Amino acid sequence: EGTLANWEQPEINASFSWGKLNGETQISLTSEKVSVESFTGRFGKGSFRLFGEVARPEPEANLYGEATFRVEDLSEVWPAAQQWLKQHPAAGEVSARWLLQGLLNRPGSWDLDLHASSPSFQIQGIPLEGVSAHLRQNEGIVTLHSAQAGLAGGTLSATGSLDRNLAPARWKASL
Repeated sequence: EGTLANWEQPEINASFSWGKLNGETQISLTSEKVSVESFTGRFGKGSFRLFGEVARPEPEANLYGEATFRVEDLSEVWPAAQQWLKQHPAAGEVSARWLLQGLLNRPGSWDLDLHASSPSFQIQGIPLEGVSAHLRQNEGIVTLHSAQAGLAGGTLSATGSLDRNLAPARWKASL
């Protein structure tokens, strides 16, 4: 359901609903770009917000987003998470914010800056407190700038990097 206004420079206001996912979007189009003024929604007990621009005809993006979600709800809106969660049972509420720049059709080339945190998180039955992480991807190299969590009265910290340009990809990490 939505409204299309102004055929010269279209503006689209729409509401959407797909299973447990629903929201609203406000987009304007020119011959050079798609401007996402607002893309907000809810799924389960989570919510998200996205805005920015995507150039045309090459889909070069400059997008900012925020989300709060329960890990358990991810499999309902992201099929790849379903398999991962079966292998690595996890629970907890996560808040995340990200900035994505690059060609949407070339994920390996994205410049992605991601910050995530959770007051309490459980993975494989292990409880973690005060979890935070800062991850960055640039030109296929994923860098974990910092990850921290409270564990059994102490603190677990990690840094690392993954070069996705190598076959097979290799992690370097420090715990």
